[in-house]
Amino acid sequence: MDGSHLSVQSPCLTSPWSWRTRGERRSLDERADLTIHERSQAKEGSVTASRSQSSHTLIYPLRNLGLSLFALLILAGCLVAGKWQFDRGMDRRAENSMIEANLDLPAVDFQTASSWSEDRRLWRQFTIEGRFLPEHEILMRNRYHNEQYGFGVATLFLLADGRQVWIDRGWVKAGASATTPPEVAAVPTEVISLDVRYRNDALDAKIRGSFFATGSSGERLSKWNQEALVASEPFYFDLIGGGFVPDVATNPPAVSDGPHIAYAIQWWFFGLLALFGRFLIAREERKRS
Repeated sequence: MDGSHLSVQSPCLTSPWSWRTRGERRSLDERADLTIHERSQAKEGSVTASRSQSSHTLIYPLRNLGLSLFALLILAGCLVAGKWQFDRGMDRRAENSMIEANLDLPAVDFQTASSWSEDRRLWRQFTIEGRFLPEHEILMRNRYHNEQYGFGVATLFLLADGRQVWIDRGWVKAGASATTPPEVAAVPTEVISLDVRYRNDALDAKIRGSFFATGSSGERLSKWNQEALVASEPFYFDLIGGGFVPDVATNPPAVSDGPHIAYAIQWWFFGLLALFGRFLIAREERKRS
């Protein structure tokens, strides 16, 4: 051997990178970078999840509070509306009881009832004195008697004290054809005494049970006055008998309590339904959480 000195290193003392190719070392570097990236993403995901959980923790109670307040608001509105309808129904029943009692009372002179309230007069039988004004007479269409078509007849009446009132004379049969006028009995023109029933047009809608009726309208009398070009008292009479008897008298309309009690029950049911809906939503949210 020559004098040159060979240096031999043990594999266990050399760097591990010296035994790997350049491609292998690059692969190891990429894996290390990927591991660092995955750890970074996991950390970011953990932070995001923590923020989301914190946001959910804040929003969830506010949402529940809003839903609860909304349900309570609906409940309060339904309770108020139901109470209003219930009170109207009770008032209607009281009025109906008064009307039914008035129908059974004997007739009195209308002049003695000048200071009476409307409730005391309504549907009460009276005797009046005066004379008909046949030049002011109105036919009312679409009146039926025993399922037979006809007309209602109203004639203006001049009371002894000078006031003018309409008298509903009842029903008459229609003519043979649409162009044939009905046969209406002529009224006497001299002063006579009549048996009548007091009617207030402003209260008729309430008696029939109309939902929005408040007793402040008088459509029937307004139409009669406009058609005849007269000004009458804000009430009228149904003719029953006396010095002039109608062929078919007008019957008192059926007294109705109206739909108010039923509407009150519906409103209260809607309020309970709102509470039940809120309970179902809360139960589903508990299941999800």
